[in-house]
Amino acid sequence: MSTKYQKKQQKHAKEIFKRLVIALLFSFAGTAAITFQWAPGLRNLSTEASLLQDAVALEKEASELLSTATDPEDPKDPTVVKVSEIKAEAENLVPKKYKNEVDKETTAKSLLAKLATFRYLAWVFAALTGASVYLIGQIATYYPKIKKKEEDGDKADFKKYTYWYASTFLKAPILALVVMWFLANLNINFGDAETTGVAIDFSKIGPYAMIGIAFVLGFYGRVARKQLDVIAKSLFTRAWALAEEGFELVIPGPKSILLNSTHAFTTTPPMEVLWSATVGEMNPEKGTYQAPNSIAADEQEVIIRASLRAEPASTSFDKMTLKAIRIKDGDIEIKKGDKITLSLETKMEEIDPAKAKWEVIGSENNNLSDSATYEFEGNEKGTYTLLATAEHVEKVKEENEEADQQQPKVTPVSDKIKIEVA
Repeated sequence: MSTKYQKKQQKHAKEIFKRLVIALLFSFAGTAAITFQWAPGLRNLSTEASLLQDAVALEKEASELLSTATDPEDPKDPTVVKVSEIKAEAENLVPKKYKNEVDKETTAKSLLAKLATFRYLAWVFAALTGASVYLIGQIATYYPKIKKKEEDGDKADFKKYTYWYASTFLKAPILALVVMWFLANLNINFGDAETTGVAIDFSKIGPYAMIGIAFVLGFYGRVARKQLDVIAKSLFTRAWALAEEGFELVIPGPKSILLNSTHAFTTTPPMEVLWSATVGEMNPEKGTYQAPNSIAADEQEVIIRASLRAEPASTSFDKMTLKAIRIKDGDIEIKKGDKITLSLETKMEEIDPAKAKWEVIGSENNNLSDSATYEFEGNEKGTYTLLATAEHVEKVKEENEEADQQQPKVTPVSDKIKIEVA
């Protein structure tokens, strides 16, 4: 037996349903009238407006050409003859009912405005139709759950969501109209890899297909809002990044930086920023980073930071690691039985990678001979730590006769990575 609450909710849901059905019939009738009854006339308007525009363009061309004639009053002047031909061509383009129009350019603009009005009305009616269908479906979905939700303590309060139904219905044509205008007038590709949509040239789509798109945008209001996000992001990339997403550093290659190496940092999307680094030298204007040629240990953390010129408080940064030598950036995972050859990298002239010694910590699978590469075999499953050790040989610089006899300063440097054999 229905409770008083259920009856009230059901009555309210039915009232919303009736209003939406009326809106559906009204919007569908408007869409059909413009699409099927007035469409032929609208196509004629489009043709007539195009002909008038072409005629006006030819008349302007004739006027400009006549100003270059040697004797504009001489009918035999070659330029005057050419002008007469252009004017005759322009006159032939003008539809009969507009032959006596004095200002053909204004007439063409008036026809285009009339055509645009009917086109926009068709999109609005189609979006309202889509929104009505969607909201009627929402009522059909939640109406049977009124009793169940009351029993669960989570009441289906149609009264509470009245404003949601109203706002969804009213927003649909506005959002759809804005999106459709952009799609019809701007050459923006919304089907690239980032947006994962279908690449379509909307300028080549017929009026019936555009009405279908308007219906879809009305039905999927959330899609229309997201499409507006894509448009805004495409048009106002930097402002969008600042207001919505911020910006990120583009890391050129590995997350670790070798000593004595140079890196060029940028941001995505491109922004006007000032660069800085906690260690090493950074060009604040260009983002070019020069790593130091020595550090106190085998590796050291460096923070690369970019601050917006217009708003210095808005920053983006990334932490990287300075290394004298590098096996590979990050850990490795291989399958059992696989082999992998690893090379030692360095930018220091004082380090010879060919004299590096390799060791798999906790394993007998070692190759302690001097080599710039190491072949690891994943014979058994497990996690292994590969260590490479090289020597930094720095000659002692002393201004005396025995400088050549001084022993060079040798400092061991190392790097290690983990290898997962699965």
